[in-house]
Amino acid sequence: MFPLQTLLAFGFVLGVLVFVHELGHFLAAKRVGIRVLKFQLGFNPTVLSFRRGDTEYGIGALPLGGYVKMAGENPEEERTGRSDEFLSKSKWQRFQVLIMGPVMNLLLAVVLTAIVLFRGAEVPIFDDQPRHSDLKLNSMLCVAGSDGFVVVAANVQNLGSTIIPNLPLNGDLGAFRVAAIVTTAGGGRDEVYATQYVPLTVGGAVTLVLAPTRAPAGDIVRIDVVADPDHIVPDPLRDNNVLSWTGTMQPTNPQCTVMR
Repeated sequence: MFPLQTLLAFGFVLGVLVFVHELGHFLAAKRVGIRVLKFQLGFNPTVLSFRRGDTEYGIGALPLGGYVKMAGENPEEERTGRSDEFLSKSKWQRFQVLIMGPVMNLLLAVVLTAIVLFRGAEVPIFDDQPRHSDLKLNSMLCVAGSDGFVVVAANVQNLGSTIIPNLPLNGDLGAFRVAAIVTTAGGGRDEVYATQYVPLTVGGAVTLVLAPTRAPAGDIVRIDVVADPDHIVPDPLRDNNVLSWTGTMQPTNPQCTVMR
């Protein structure tokens, strides 16, 4: 059973296509001087309508189509011979009226395609990689930085695929990040990062030194290191991407070593 959202989306798209198609017939008929008796979206019975000039505008109960009714378009009906009837026009003028429906649909497709291409679409740079990549965070450690701050380092290994190609990505080479979330005794949080810019092949490992924390070593009670927090690498399980340390850190000799 289709969800209501799917049915509404289908109805909206179909309505736009029908409206643009019938609008093409309507505008072409007006342009060559044909009297339009009715312009309707949806099939009969008509549930809502109003008249403006010679034309009745309506909405039908069955939203599966639409139509433009023009004066003198049916050869089996009695004609008056007036110049504003469909069959009173030349073959070229009638052809314009008939062809403008499909032409408007083609123009709509061109316009929408141009808008999509102009705005762009997010395409994963690793969509051609194996489904079961595995980025493993092997270890983390801390060293004393300048001015009493702490520097975190992390060792990351690729167990699954050649995941980081040299591809342009927003002005940089293809890359993933490693993040450290530092929590202080007062509940403050600080996040620092390091970025791996070069290819990391299968089995390859790299040690990344993150930016210095902005929290003094003596205030730190917890550090969580996350490999690829942006989920760039196609690692569906992500069961070995995090390491955590908790404890009391000595300001002069900060230690947070954790091995997997």
